[in-house]
Amino acid sequence: MREARRAQRLAARREEILTVAERLFASHGYEGTSAERIAAGAGYSVGAIYKFFPSKDAIYLAVLERNALSLADRLRECVQSSGTGLEKLLAMASTVIRTVRAHPDRARLTFGSLAPERNSSAKAASTEALLEVYSTGIREGQRDGTIRAGDPDLLAYYVGGLVTAHLGVDAEISHRPVGVPLEEFLEIVRQAFEPRSQ
Repeated sequence: MREARRAQRLAARREEILTVAERLFASHGYEGTSAERIAAGAGYSVGAIYKFFPSKDAIYLAVLERNALSLADRLRECVQSSGTGLEKLLAMASTVIRTVRAHPDRARLTFGSLAPERNSSAKAASTEALLEVYSTGIREGQRDGTIRAGDPDLLAYYVGGLVTAHLGVDAEISHRPVGVPLEEFLEIVRQAFEPRSQ
């Protein structure tokens, strides 16, 4: 019983550190955020922070992984809903865009990790879970005949690429005076993944 309470306290502290770190990384960037700043924001000493995470990189990766897993859970809900595979894929694409609109700082942090200068571990932590869920939806659509043939794992990269590209032209996200509406983006995804007519 005592061990369970201790584990819960440690998990809560870890989450508290990640929440503060996420806010700081989003507002100050990776380079502008120090372990000292994270510790001060969370109300802990730097030494206490390092009991949970061995380095600032480890904190950053944990924040990215937490965000990606949270988004992947939302996408799994799309896959588990009723409808065709293509409808589920479109729901996933819409969910990502709507989530980014609702949490722009989190999105900036997550998608900023995909830049070439960020290490490959950060990229893997941010994308692997999402690609896996996209692949699941694509497989389902291939089985029901609503999604084109092709390796589902490779096609998942195209879904991710289209979503990432849309982030730069979505009027609500990019703050461009003229952008591509969500409905138009979803039509682009539909056309890219529908089976080719014979």
